[in-house]
Parts: sequence; structure tokens; C-alpha cells
Amino acid sequence: MNQTFLRKIVLLTTVVTFTGVCGFAQSKAPGNWPMPTGCYARSYSADHLAKHPQQVVQKIMVKFGTWELSPVAGLQVIAANQGLARDNNQGGQYFAMGSECFVEPWPDGMGATLGWICLSATNSGGIYLNRFDDEMLVFRTKQFVLGESENPLGLLDLAEVPDQWVTYELRKVDDAQCVDWEG
Repeated sequence: MNQTFLRKIVLLTTVVTFTGVCGFAQSKAPGNWPMPTGCYARSYSADHLAKHPQQVVQKIMVKFGTWELSPVAGLQVIAANQGLARDNNQGGQYFAMGSECFVEPWPDGMGATLGWICLSATNSGGIYLNRFDDEMLVFRTKQFVLGESENPLGLLDLAEVPDQWVTYELRKVDDAQCVDWEG
């Protein structure tokens, strides 16, 4: 998958207008499973990062929308200079990945049997949406790899420790704040 394609996914989800479009995403979900909309973001403080030395994310944004009538999420991350990101010389670097979202069965231990999952565009993991509303998005992952193999910076996994669950809590932000950080 080339960088241009990934940028298009991120940009498409960044500029999607949700008026009328979200009905398609909601109609694709079985039962009463509305798709999250809008943008969620978080910048972690130095104090938070010091308390969580394995965390690989300094700043994260997730933008929900649709692409070719399918629910999608575009993720952008600025890597923290700690944990595996520091070990791989990725601190302060930009990573992005698009994902397609579905309602499907969850693995054991997630607290629910069915819910939204957004799978990486490169089949390198997924995020499970535990909570989303007009204030907050909470998701968990064991693996969600951002970037592409041709990138000299390598790939960044949102999981702090391979194959262990990690939880991210983001706040809803105005869509105008959802911009392409890479420029």
C-alpha cells in the first residue's frame, strides 16, 4: 500500500461532511449500532507519559466518516519519545493509517460480545470501540500498526507491549481541529 493511498484515506476521513452521510454507516450496522461520527483527539501531558513509560503515543487523533459508503476511521499519531518508539528512534515522528469499521463479535474479556471494531487498512490489527459519545471515545487494542513498510521510520504499533491490551481515552473535538498533522 503506497503513501498516497494512505494519505487519501486519512484526508477523506478528515474532510467528510457528516450531514446525510452517517445514515449510510448507521444503516450498515445490524440492530441498533450507530457508528461514531466526528473527531476525537488527545495530547498526553509530560506527567502522564512519565507515569506510563511504555506508552508509544504522545498525540493521537481518530476521525470517523465514510468512504465508498463504508464506515471508516482515520488515525494519526505523533510518537512519544519513550517505550518501543524510543527504542526504534521514532519519537516525535508522524504515523497514519486508515481503517474500515464493522460491527462483529469481540474476543473474550472485552466486556461485551458484539460491538464496533475498526480494522487496519493493511490487516495489521484493529481497535475495539468500547465507548463513544458526544464527549469521549474509549478504545482498546492488542495490535494496530500505523505507517507502511517502505517508510524508513518503520511501523508503529499502538500496543505498548506486543499482544497485550492497551486502552486509549480521547475527547471529542470540533471537526475544524481535525487536520492532517503531516501537512
